[in-house]
Order: sequence, then C-alpha cells, then structure tokens
Amino acid sequence: HAQETELTAFIEGNKQFQIPVYQRKYRWSSKNCDTLWDDILRTGKNNKIQNHFIGSIVYVLSKDYQATGISQLTVIDGQQRLTTISLLLYALSKRMEKNYKGKLLTPQKIQKQWLSNSEETDDNLKRKLVLNETDNDTLNNILDDIELRQPYSRNVKDNYEYFVKELEQLTTDEEIDQVIMGIRKLKVVYITLKTGEDDPQLIFESLNATGMALSQTDLIRNFLLMGLEKQIQEDLYKNYWQPMEKMITSTNFDKFMKDFLTMKRIDIPIE
Repeated sequence: HAQETELTAFIEGNKQFQIPVYQRKYRWSSKNCDTLWDDILRTGKNNKIQNHFIGSIVYVLSKDYQATGISQLTVIDGQQRLTTISLLLYALSKRMEKNYKGKLLTPQKIQKQWLSNSEETDDNLKRKLVLNETDNDTLNNILDDIELRQPYSRNVKDNYEYFVKELEQLTTDEEIDQVIMGIRKLKVVYITLKTGEDDPQLIFESLNATGMALSQTDLIRNFLLMGLEKQIQEDLYKNYWQPMEKMITSTNFDKFMKDFLTMKRIDIPIE
C-alpha cells in the first residue's frame, strides 16, 4: 500500500520510526547533506516549484500499535533520509530560537510535533526516531543539548554541525522562511508492508540495489536477522553480531566474513 504526501505531514502524529538492528548504521556524509540542502534552498526560493520528491519510506507497522497508542513503524528503507531530516529540523529549531520573528513556523512545533511524541509518558516512545546503538545515543544527546558521550557517531555529529553552520549563515527571516518552505515542499512516497503477506527482505534488496551500495556483510546480517521476531533479532545482534563488529573494523569485516565462509564451505564464495 503506497501513498504520496509531504514529509512533514508524514512524520506528524503519534508515530515512532524504529530502525531494526539488522539495518546498517547511519552513513550519509556531508556531501549527501549538501545535495539535500541545495535542493531545499532551490525549492524554497522558487514559488513555481510545488514540491520536491526525496524518495520512498518503506515500513512494517507493529502489531502493538493499538495497545500503545503510538504507531511503531519498523523502517525497511528510509533511515538515511529520516535521520538527516531530523538533524536539519533540530538545527533549524535552534537557529529560530535565536532571533527569528517570522510566522511560518515555531521551534516548539518542530521539537514537539516533528521530533518527539510530546504527550507520551513512556520514555521509550517519546522519540520520533529510534536508531541503532551509538547512532541513537548520539542523536539523543544532540536533541537533549548535552555533551556527546564516547563512543559517538561521527556521521550524526558531523551532519548536525553541517546544518548548524549553514543555518548560521542565514541573516534574515526571509532566508529562514525559504528554508522552511523548502522543507514543507519535500514529498515522499510511504509504503506500508503487511506482516505475513509482503517479503521485507526482497523489497529491501530491490530498493537498495540503486541506492548507497550495501556491503556483503550488510546483506548477510540482513538475511540472517530480518525474518525473525524483534526480540530475537535484538538478542542475536547484541550477543553475537555486535561483539564481532566491535572486534573487527568495518573495512575488514567483509574480508573476515569471506574467509570464514571459505573455511566452512571449503571453497571461495562468490561475492
């Protein structure tokens, strides 16, 4: 089931976007942020441009959403965009708190409606976006305005600082309004998968075939964990996969996995 809508409308409401443990970490670079920033400025400045499409968001709706009152969405595709937009929105809200006198938006709306479920009493459900491990800790430290704790996610930190720097160069309310209009014109197609009917693994691989390339290790981790219950995924990742990630650097993980499979199969696996 697919629908098109404005990104800001999509993230509003009682929702939580959960990145499952089998997903790779946040990897967008400042170059990716630069492209998004240019698109937002170009769109916001031009009244003839009605919208700007930034891609799809694919998710599986949790079975528990009716009990919690929060729609918990397991994101199959869209982590990079959701994380980057969250960093931009928070940087924008902090910039607006300084001296913005415009009427298009308030920093309170950004923080309470687009970045959090402000009325939620359960701490586990307050955040709109829940990333994996270090990425999530770094994002929460930024949103809470506290010093980053080691180890922190370099990409999350650097990309937030990128948007802070760009926003600091805006000196008038009109320039900030153009950013707001650009963000509001961003559109996505969101695709809801049905548990038991759709195959998230096949859809994930198809969507990522044309995006940022997945490593061989990414594909193996996804294949092993994606079809399992959430708690089993988290237990296997925490107790087995994550310790390997910490012991073996990312540049060597593919080599390790290839050597391990060669030893087990007694032949060299095809990449």
